[in-house]
Amino acid sequence: MKKWYVWMSLIVVGAGALIYILLQFVQPQSMRAFREVSYAVPDVTAPPLHTNVSGVGPDTFGNRVTLVSFFATWCGPCHMNHGMLKIMAQRYNLNIVGINLRDQTAMAQIWLMQNGNPYSSIGSDPQGSVAAAWGVQGIPQMFLVDKHKKVRFIHTGPLTEKRIDEIILPLVRRLEAES
Repeated sequence: MKKWYVWMSLIVVGAGALIYILLQFVQPQSMRAFREVSYAVPDVTAPPLHTNVSGVGPDTFGNRVTLVSFFATWCGPCHMNHGMLKIMAQRYNLNIVGINLRDQTAMAQIWLMQNGNPYSSIGSDPQGSVAAAWGVQGIPQMFLVDKHKKVRFIHTGPLTEKRIDEIILPLVRRLEAES
């Protein structure tokens, strides 16, 4: 009978230690979708989605913190994200550029006319080559670029107001304060 208690005690203590160790490596829920990075903006250009906007390339960046958003009309989470991007562009005057990924140009143009356009520039990437150069792993995916044309943070998945207020805006302020 004593052996049973010893084994059970060891199992409980071991399980508790394992849970504690695992929890040390897990980031809070709000930060899981964010990664801090530091590399130059890729030297690729997404041509304009339509004639009255500019495309997105290395010359799009500089002197201002910019959020680059890869999106598509066929992407459900991108629809949810679109409203948050409009809030960020309007309420916080954040410079946002969009790259429409593997989409039909006409569909993307109609979708932006119907849902509003938060982008200062919009590129088209019908084959996905620009997304590959940026390292896009899924959409919606956003890249925060500093004033020196360096990608500093990556966010995957739709944004929420809480993530904007608690994570994105402090990052933008920090990057704007850097010289």
